[in-house]
Amino acid sequence: MVVVNGARPPLNPLLARTERWLHAAALHGLAGVSADQVVLLVEDSRGLMDAVQQWIDQIGPERDEVRAAISSAGRGVAWAAHGLVDAQDALILGARLADASVVLTCDDLSFPLTLYRAGPAALDSNPHVPALRRLRAETGADLFHTLHVYLEQGGSGVAAADSLHIHRSTLNYRLGRIAEVAGMDLSDPRQRLALHTAIVLMLLFDPATLPDA
Repeated sequence: MVVVNGARPPLNPLLARTERWLHAAALHGLAGVSADQVVLLVEDSRGLMDAVQQWIDQIGPERDEVRAAISSAGRGVAWAAHGLVDAQDALILGARLADASVVLTCDDLSFPLTLYRAGPAALDSNPHVPALRRLRAETGADLFHTLHVYLEQGGSGVAAADSLHIHRSTLNYRLGRIAEVAGMDLSDPRQRLALHTAIVLMLLFDPATLPDA
């Protein structure tokens, strides 16, 4: 299931172009419109993500506003309904997590999707959120963002420094400050996982942490 969001109405001309694209790309599927989204039920293939990316590139001037999400593969009517919700949720997550990807996949977003479905109550009950809020309040966004990137990179200092475009020594200094301010042991993989979970919950449900906040 592929859900496309952000296209300018009316959607019927885009739907007709989508059907022609499916045929030209030799993809077996159906296309339709649901509310303000174009929905495609497409046979799974290894090249599906690249094909969807190429299709969006061909949309025209409005392509900068268009994003697509691809659900996990499955079969049957029940799965189709589930896949539609999955892809729609992935589009919501992409916006909340400030993911710049034009094409999102539910497989890549399985971790935040699980947390998103746990709901705001999971944020309220998480024991690491108070320390992270203290870190954000006392040091501003820089160290909070540094910690997020470091955890997203699986605790790899080299990868995190490259992603942040900073020297490794600068990263080490920041991580030391993070441990000092928030009382965190970043050498413990279990605590890194717990902190990563808490940060994603904050990005999803804490208004002060949302990208537009």
